[in-house]
Amino acid sequence: AMTEFDIEPNHFDSGIIAPKVGTLRVRGRPSNPNAIGEFVASHGRAAGYDLISLSLSSYESIRGCQHVGTLLDLEGEADLVLRRLQGVPTPHSVTLRVLTDSKEVEPLLEFSNQTRFSADKHVAPVLVRRHKMKLLEHYVAQNPNFAAVAIDSNNAVAGFQISYVEKDVFVFYEIVVVPLYRTGFLAASLLAYNLRRLLAARPDIRRVKTGIYGDNAASRGFFARIGLADVGRARFYYHCWTTDG
Repeated sequence: AMTEFDIEPNHFDSGIIAPKVGTLRVRGRPSNPNAIGEFVASHGRAAGYDLISLSLSSYESIRGCQHVGTLLDLEGEADLVLRRLQGVPTPHSVTLRVLTDSKEVEPLLEFSNQTRFSADKHVAPVLVRRHKMKLLEHYVAQNPNFAAVAIDSNNAVAGFQISYVEKDVFVFYEIVVVPLYRTGFLAASLLAYNLRRLLAARPDIRRVKTGIYGDNAASRGFFARIGLADVGRARFYYHCWTTDG
């Protein structure tokens, strides 16, 4: 079967991660993975792209491209997940409420999990944070009822959780808790807060999912305990820079 490559402009990442960012679409399975690197080097550079990212369903060694992370899909039944979450006590010194202004949680981004951008040595930490902030603003604006923030007794932000609806599935997108409250209780409380609100608004939704980078053993263990299992779908992400960055 013929393998076809096509570069699509990534307007969201362009201007933050690099001046011009594209996403490589691969149709068919390349018999020689290095054909990807060769296509990026010739066509990507000619079209003025600084960075081209792509995801594959299996690991390949691609000349000229860096494997920057493997995202695993975890899924579970919403009712089961909520039952498990509701058994966890909320820390008594913390109040939960809807997050309306994502700027409120920006200082907590220093505690967020690694991403494919933070794993890429070409991308400065300040740009990783700016990109993450733009994503948070996007999801909070699109899903205003499914963003929660935890405030402690000193009126400081202790954690936040942002979720969104994708077709008929509820997606736990981002969860960040400051180290002081990292016992699992606050994370569970934030997820339960958003999941209860979702099921009240959309009782038709039956499934919950999240994406976790494969090297994040702590998060994988936490989500397994609350009923989200690895469904065997992995996306292997690659960054191919046409410049030396």
